[in-house]
Amino acid sequence: MERFVSGSVVRWRWFHAAVVLAVSSAALGFFMGPKEMAGASMGGLLVAGLGLYLCFVRSDQYPPRWIMAGAVVIHIVLLGGAVFLQRFFLSALPSGSMIFPPLSHTYLDPGKRFRVRGPEHWDYTPIDSSFEQGVLISPGSRGAYMGVSEVRLYLKQLDEAPASKEEALSKMAAWADNPRTKGDKEKKISFSVDPVDLLNGEKGLFAVLEAKRFWVPVRQVTLFGIKRGRTLVTVTAVGLASHAVLAKVLCLGLFEKTVPLVIPSN
Repeated sequence: MERFVSGSVVRWRWFHAAVVLAVSSAALGFFMGPKEMAGASMGGLLVAGLGLYLCFVRSDQYPPRWIMAGAVVIHIVLLGGAVFLQRFFLSALPSGSMIFPPLSHTYLDPGKRFRVRGPEHWDYTPIDSSFEQGVLISPGSRGAYMGVSEVRLYLKQLDEAPASKEEALSKMAAWADNPRTKGDKEKKISFSVDPVDLLNGEKGLFAVLEAKRFWVPVRQVTLFGIKRGRTLVTVTAVGLASHAVLAKVLCLGLFEKTVPLVIPSN
């Protein structure tokens, strides 16, 4: 677009292109991710930089320098935002944050139906329903964060004791690993089920679900196991896929530290 100012033609095309790229960068950062956002920002920075150069060499034909300088600053900010999103959501945690918390805090269910020893300095919120009891465990501060944003622990009494724990877990695996629950590449969802040897020598089952919320990969790890004959214990840890490296270890630890206090009646 060109406009006549004091007998001269002012060319705004470089500024308009920089604005379009800035809007595109913000939209791509929201819907697509930091890499696409950075690409649009770098293109916008190049366009705004060339426009600013032309403002210096042909000041009578281009917008005031401060306008193009503002466009340059905006694209620098957008580029910095893309770097922040990449490091915060898609990059691994620093080694200093990947420290497994000591399981030294004893939580007693308000109904005295179970107790569990969990991480120190985490928050514990009771979860209760007519079918199962549980607790929501989450880091109490940013310093306590180790890649898992929350853990849900549930205990449920089965109708009858299974003939064998291995058989019951095999049925759970067969139910979970069917075409209705398999991963969908188009929806960016993956799901897997694997048996695991528990710390007490018995068998358990891990179910891992990974999905993308917009472009952010989230991982949910669930451990299934049976205690005291017919008490089904499930431990679910949720966190960013790039952060939740210790999710399985935390689930195993909490499962072993969970003690049902109500003995099921036959």
